[in-house]
Amino acid sequence: MKMKRIMLVVLVLMCLQPWMSPAVDVGASMDEVTQALGAPKGQMTMGEKTVWTYPSRTVEFEHGKVVEVRLKTPVDNEASASARNQCINNMRMIDQAKDEAALECRLAIGDNVSEQQVSKYLENGFTGLACPKGGRYTLKPVGQDPECSVHGKLSQARLISNPVPEERTQPPAQLPPPLDKASARNQCNKNMRMIDQAKVQAAMAYDHKNGDNVPEKQVSEFLKNGLKGLVCPEGGRYTLKPVGEDPECSVHGKLVRVSPKSNPVPEVRNQPSVRPPAATAPIALPSARKAGTTAQTTNTFAKMPLNLVKSKAKEGDAQAQAVLAFWYRRGFCGLEHEAPNYREAEKWATLSAGQTNILGTCVLGLIIRTIHRDEEKSGTLLNEFASGLKGLAEDGDPYAQCCLAEMYLYGYSCPRDVSVAATWYRKAAEQGNMEGQYMLGCLYAEGKGVKKDYAEAAMWYKKAAEQGNSIAKQRYLFWEERARKQ
Repeated sequence: MKMKRIMLVVLVLMCLQPWMSPAVDVGASMDEVTQALGAPKGQMTMGEKTVWTYPSRTVEFEHGKVVEVRLKTPVDNEASASARNQCINNMRMIDQAKDEAALECRLAIGDNVSEQQVSKYLENGFTGLACPKGGRYTLKPVGQDPECSVHGKLSQARLISNPVPEERTQPPAQLPPPLDKASARNQCNKNMRMIDQAKVQAAMAYDHKNGDNVPEKQVSEFLKNGLKGLVCPEGGRYTLKPVGEDPECSVHGKLVRVSPKSNPVPEVRNQPSVRPPAATAPIALPSARKAGTTAQTTNTFAKMPLNLVKSKAKEGDAQAQAVLAFWYRRGFCGLEHEAPNYREAEKWATLSAGQTNILGTCVLGLIIRTIHRDEEKSGTLLNEFASGLKGLAEDGDPYAQCCLAEMYLYGYSCPRDVSVAATWYRKAAEQGNMEGQYMLGCLYAEGKGVKKDYAEAAMWYKKAAEQGNSIAKQRYLFWEERARKQ
């Protein structure tokens, strides 16, 4: 009986609490309200009006003066808890979309992500997510949580398992339910796509060949939170697999190559990896030397903005198509996909090769070798056009120099010679080619084909970073630090 009386007294006091708080009069200034009630728990601005929220009331200002004070009821508290949960769910979706955009755009921690980049990973776009309390979402730079002007940062909102003080009579707020199977599979596939791209970057940086195993530490360098920061929603374990093979999840099987906005992956375990359709080699391509195309180089496009290159490629310019294929294959922030896009690379390389363009045909040969793993078809194209490619490289074409360097680096249709590869990468780098600068930095960092020199590596990484290569930016900071300690 005594316990019931105590509970009754507590309930009465809680119901009277709003009226026991200090009074706030219409016409009071913001400073006066702060002195009476303290700092607000939330704030929202709509034009000339500002709304402050407190545990027991909301205070509306206009031109810095109070125009209305509304006391809260238990119904308001319940709605507030539901609104907070919905806002948390929105910020989780924004955070996940931001991570995807950062990966595709090759952005480093601290870089800003645009709403347009994030929107393509959200079903209704960034503007399709609205805070129930009218708060405005701020993306924040890569590595930081998104923020709502009413409910605060995602990391802070996650820590609040109970409602804010006015909601203490309500049961603990429940976070959104876990992902369903289709969404979990889709999320897992996104994780494996990040792992696969990081493995390709590590293989290039550390000179791994097809069939080599890549250590987790090397792959982690190219992932924002490292390999351990990617977790399968259904508890699966990720296996890297050797270079040339797709990563694998113990629950969902191998990576399924789908576009970011595709439907969830069908519920079939251990589904085989889906590769882009096999490239069709140009029919009866004449020798580049015989076709008399060696005089044509891509120097015209070396400093041309990529949107203009793309425009010329659509007009049928074979050289522009070859350059576009080169960058789609390597990935560059000037293109809308802002990451390696092998389908587009293959499409433009095939169009360029169809016009007996040397560079386009060699890029196509490298795609067939590295993506489709068809050494025979790749060898046919590269062997036939190798002399033409070397002629372009000797004439000073930076794209041809990079392609020739890659052939020597991995021994594609020629004896493997890393020192010769370094020579050609240097020639491209000295002309300001970003790919040549980045790869030369990799060679100096690892001492492949050149004497190991951390300061030299940092210098070339910095040059590539200044042209928009975010991976080079990260590696520049790392190797510059090592150079200082050397």
